[in-house]
Amino acid sequence: MTARRRGPGRPKLPRGSAKKQIFAIRLAPQEKALLEGAAKHSESTSASDWAREVLVAAAEAVMTSRRRSRAQKEGRRLRSQLNAVRDARSEGTPTPGAIPR
Repeated sequence: MTARRRGPGRPKLPRGSAKKQIFAIRLAPQEKALLEGAAKHSESTSASDWAREVLVAAAEAVMTSRRRSRAQKEGRRLRSQLNAVRDARSEGTPTPGAIPR
């Protein structure tokens, strides 16, 4: 009996290991050469893998910085409100936004 011959193309990847989204960008020839050179000097297996790692790391850094920035602004706003309440209490004036008794 002869073995069944597969069709053209590469074999299917195991479930869950294939990437499902494509993020395409246009590059000038110099930019592509620069990225490919950087990928060769890294431990990545391909320029595509290297670019994915770098883009994801950069996006995570931006989002972490943005979250930290928002948290810092919110902290400053809350400290300002707390200081206003403390100042109002020490002066005996009604607290802003407080319900009178």
